[in-house]
Amino acid sequence: MRVQIDNECKKYYSSKIEINNLIAQKINDDKEITLVDDPGSYLLDLNIFIPEFLTLLWKQPKVVSLLLLNSDNKNVKEILAPLFCNNFYQNILSPYTVEENLLYIISLLLIDEIGKLNSIDQVTNFLNQTPCGYLLNEFRNKSDVLTFSKTVIQNVLEKIEVACSEKKLNLNIGNLINEIKSIENDLKNKNTSISNIEDIIFISYTGNSMNGEDEKNSIKDNYFENYLNNNKNTSELFKSKYIPNLNKKELEKFHDNYKEQENMSEYINKFINECNNEPDLFSNEKLINQINNETYSNLLMAFYRIDFLKLS
Repeated sequence: MRVQIDNECKKYYSSKIEINNLIAQKINDDKEITLVDDPGSYLLDLNIFIPEFLTLLWKQPKVVSLLLLNSDNKNVKEILAPLFCNNFYQNILSPYTVEENLLYIISLLLIDEIGKLNSIDQVTNFLNQTPCGYLLNEFRNKSDVLTFSKTVIQNVLEKIEVACSEKKLNLNIGNLINEIKSIENDLKNKNTSISNIEDIIFISYTGNSMNGEDEKNSIKDNYFENYLNNNKNTSELFKSKYIPNLNKKELEKFHDNYKEQENMSEYINKFINECNNEPDLFSNEKLINQINNETYSNLLMAFYRIDFLKLS
């Protein structure tokens, strides 16, 4: 029975190595892995000690975490992280490909890395070229993790695709102006008798299709004006929440509201300090003036608000 298990394990790892070598060729990696049938012929006397050493590491995952934390980053990235994540803790006789020992090591590395953070400003360095980062980079490619990730995000992505893929969101005022002018020109070429084309432009931009009779009715019914009246609350919320300029004085008011919350206080202080060098850094005045100077300013603001709120 033992011989049969050994033979099946060799077949499994031979196939795995073959696949890894093919992947390496695709990315121009000149390293080639070979499965040795008789390691003793290569390791000689070391073959006595290495199995004992590996058994010790298997039984003491904390030792592995210390090994990763104290090794050269280059060796962790290229050798140790792939070894421990993809081979050392993989029990092919178990239905679970992610072993508890590996999860324990990851938790120890995370605790060490988080413990070294002294400020929220260091978040950009978190998991950046660190032993834990390299190990997690290998870990994310494991079949269990890929399956779990797909289960978690697939439905969300499908909903986003259905809800938003019909139209690209546009927050560039210049592009919005060009799109309005393009729709206006097309409509004028088709029907020069249209005296009020705001309704048709609005319906065309928001993705609704109409025949000629619908176009006439939409003008009679003041389609765009009705939309503005029916969405006054949304418009007021947008104006109060996103349009006001965030000058230094306003930011200081926000800071007073959150001064008991250390993280928020530091976050707002960062922007207050930036305003010292450039007072109008967070001003919306230029944006508002650009919109108000256009012929179809109400349409332009409505389109900007619609796309902006889809992202909020």
